[in-house]
Amino acid sequence: MLKEFIDFVESNLPATSPDSKENLKEVITQFEKTGECFKFLMLNPLEELSQGDMISEVPFAYFDENGVYKIFKAKAIVLSTSCHIDQKDNLVLIPVFPLTEFKGNIDDLKKNVIFDYLIQ
Repeated sequence: MLKEFIDFVESNLPATSPDSKENLKEVITQFEKTGECFKFLMLNPLEELSQGDMISEVPFAYFDENGVYKIFKAKAIVLSTSCHIDQKDNLVLIPVFPLTEFKGNIDDLKKNVIFDYLIQ
C-alpha cells in the first residue's frame, strides 16, 4: 500500500529525487519482509467525535435498481473533517461493509489501489 502511495506522490510532485523514492520503497519492503504491519489507528479514541470514528447502527437510505426506496442499518465511518464537526449542522458518514461482501481483487483492495467501488 505505501509503495503505491509513494508512486502517487512522486507522480504529483515530480521534483522528488529518484534516490529518495527508491530508498523509501526499500525501507517499506523491509517491513513487509518481516511481516510487520503499519499501524494507522490510535490506541485510545479522542473524547470528541472525530474524522475516521466508527459509529454503530446508522440508518442509510438509497433507491435500488427498480427505483424502490430502501433503508438499511450499518456501521458507519465519519468522513467529515474533525475541525468541521463542531461547526456544521451535518456530518458526512459512509456505511462500512464486511470485507466478505467485496467483489473484486482483494489484494488490490488491501494495497489501497482501488479508489472507489460500490457494494452490489
